[in-house]
Amino acid sequence: MIKKIAIIGLGAIGASVGEQIIGKGYDVKIVADRNRIERYEETGIYVNDEKIDFEYLTPEDGEVMDLIIVCTKFHDLENTVRDMENLVGENTIIISLLNGIDSEMIIGEAYGMDKLIYSYINKISGVKEGNRINRGAKGIIHIGSVSDMDDLKVREIAELLDNCGVQYIVEENIIKSLWWKLMLNVGVNQLAAVSGATYGVVVEFQEARNMMGAAMMEVVKISQVMGTGLTEDDMNSCFSNFDNLPYGGKPSMLQDVENKRKTEVEMFAGRIIELGKKCSIPTPVNEFLYNAIRLIEKRY
Repeated sequence: MIKKIAIIGLGAIGASVGEQIIGKGYDVKIVADRNRIERYEETGIYVNDEKIDFEYLTPEDGEVMDLIIVCTKFHDLENTVRDMENLVGENTIIISLLNGIDSEMIIGEAYGMDKLIYSYINKISGVKEGNRINRGAKGIIHIGSVSDMDDLKVREIAELLDNCGVQYIVEENIIKSLWWKLMLNVGVNQLAAVSGATYGVVVEFQEARNMMGAAMMEVVKISQVMGTGLTEDDMNSCFSNFDNLPYGGKPSMLQDVENKRKTEVEMFAGRIIELGKKCSIPTPVNEFLYNAIRLIEKRY
């Protein structure tokens, strides 16, 4: 039974998920280094102008958790894995809400794949500005089993989310679903980074959908070679994902560019380029997007 929960990463996703599960009878801690904790305690963390009274824990003072929810950026994952050392026990369950398809394997190499439940979050809209998160849609957490041994853990997570009123979906094919989310990000996040397109622009303008579609088709072709199940129909379904998001909502990579932060282009275009070479699939669109975004970063 899940009682003790650690959240690592207090950006738009971590704060939004944390805000939904605190005060529901669970022992929830935000894990961060001492300097960050002092800053959080001094300024407070606000979600939609409401101060959230999080409790904090340093990695050094960590205690074994029943569930760890990883919400950091991919380029912080190496440090995050180290920070988890005192939090992981024999029966700990770990879910990673990071973008991409690699974080579970990286965490699993350190602590064992038996502790990982594949997951991702979708349809979340939020902007972090300093200590304030302006959130539109709360998002939907997707979880799923890759073997019969995962079923009990998935049920435990589902019970937690039910009790906290968090929207979730238990996927029949979580690996395909993770690839679908990767395909979505390869399209919308990278388009937003190079063009400034908001979710509303993606819905309104055919030119934006054309650019997204070209990048996503390269993911579909690689998926078909690797046997992860994506089809053109899955690509077309991506566009309806934005229908209920705010017109001015900004994908995370656009927020990174606007705030001159390192983006996650390596895990999107960079990973697709790498897999394309292994699968003998040309990836010219993602190569263009990769170089364009890296150039933007170098001009910060």
